[in-house]
Amino acid sequence: MASDAEIVNTEHLFVVGRAGRAGMAAVRAVSAKAITTPDYDLHYVSKGRGTLTVNGRPFRLSRGDLLLVCPGETFTVRCDADVFERLFIHFDAVGLETFCYPREPRSLFPFRVVSTEKNSHTFGLCLRIIKEIRGGAPHARTLASAYLTELLTGLLRQHGARRAGPMHKSVRRNLWRLIEARRFIENSVERKLTLADMAGRAGLSINYFSRLFRAWSGCTPYGYYVRARIERAKELLIENELSVSEIAETLAFDDVHYFSRAFKKCAGTSPTAYLANIQSDDTPLLED
Repeated sequence: MASDAEIVNTEHLFVVGRAGRAGMAAVRAVSAKAITTPDYDLHYVSKGRGTLTVNGRPFRLSRGDLLLVCPGETFTVRCDADVFERLFIHFDAVGLETFCYPREPRSLFPFRVVSTEKNSHTFGLCLRIIKEIRGGAPHARTLASAYLTELLTGLLRQHGARRAGPMHKSVRRNLWRLIEARRFIENSVERKLTLADMAGRAGLSINYFSRLFRAWSGCTPYGYYVRARIERAKELLIENELSVSEIAETLAFDDVHYFSRAFKKCAGTSPTAYLANIQSDDTPLLED
């Protein structure tokens, strides 16, 4: 089997076959039958909690989690909450040089489950893929495959980056503190945080916490906080239930103009322009 570095650098063409949304309520807690997939099957949890059991191994998933099922594998679905809703994408992978399917499908991807932590970019790409496939317009499959390539390439790069290079001993020693601070930041996007709040959650001095956090994450704690708020803003825009000014207020920005500037700096476009490029979550539920 190839090493992780070789896997990440492998060039493949990803072609979408089918895509859609599948929902399950607690009253029908377990799927009617086991499904054996002939191709790759990507599942992104958009609502609720549930368990996908792949070849007898259970994976408990919640909103924002992404799971990959490989060709020939069998899975079942169980709802663990009031509802369990997934966006699913069936696709094939073909080598760009050989134009052949990988001999060992599982070796192509070094991950099984990825927690995107409610990453709206991943969610948005999945929605765009479904929109193109369900719309059936000319070149829709080409566009959907391009979106899928962007999604999978990002996941492969992230995986490779996490494995690259040793972790500094100071970061390793305080890793649990940094993870706790990150979770605190991500769960506090609707309130104003100070650097002292973040460092206090980690139980570290402000200066030491700032240095460790930047060494670990690649950005400052406050920069991470702003980005987390903008990611939540993207989710709210996708959900299409609040106006831009209401989102700014919900996320504790001082005013809508400051929010718009911060959004454009992080996302590269204005909130209204971003919304125009994202389909609202109105795709009909399908069985996969």
